[in-house]
Amino acid sequence: MRKDIIQKNIKKFMIFLIILLVIITIVIGILKLIYRNKEREGDYVRLETVTPMFSENFFRKYNGEVSKEDILNSITEFIYYIMDNKQELTKLNQEELIQKYHENEEYFKTIGFASVEDFVTIIGVIQRIDIDELDFSYASFEVNTIENLKDKTLVNLSLKFVNANEITLKLQVEKKSQEEIIHISY
Repeated sequence: MRKDIIQKNIKKFMIFLIILLVIITIVIGILKLIYRNKEREGDYVRLETVTPMFSENFFRKYNGEVSKEDILNSITEFIYYIMDNKQELTKLNQEELIQKYHENEEYFKTIGFASVEDFVTIIGVIQRIDIDELDFSYASFEVNTIENLKDKTLVNLSLKFVNANEITLKLQVEKKSQEEIIHISY
């Protein structure tokens, strides 16, 4: 008799454990399913210096006197100018862009906008991006486009912002140190 009661209690306990394991497995599966489809949200971290992909290949072929740090700092300032001013720039028409360029011409030349035409063209491309705030994803030197000329080196520079198509620009890097070491055009 006592043996029967113990066996019944063991059976009940085993059934309880199996049901508990099934419930735990289902809950874990549902939680994994819910969180697997959610995009990770985090704070955007702004790099001190943007280093484009394949920069080591570019700098191996670049034989000018401008330092790598100066070139990367200018590219970084160019990218961050676009990001920081996207909303303001989107509201400006062509005449206002021309005026803005002339008001800050020296600064724009140091970050790569060599001419008002390049500024208007590139900002026009940025204005067509249907996002109010740009988050930088990556930059990349297109190594198969590197051209070493007498006084400058040319390469295509691709910029990618989160949720936007990649933009490919032409980057011209001076070989001699001067105030304007890069020129960026579209």
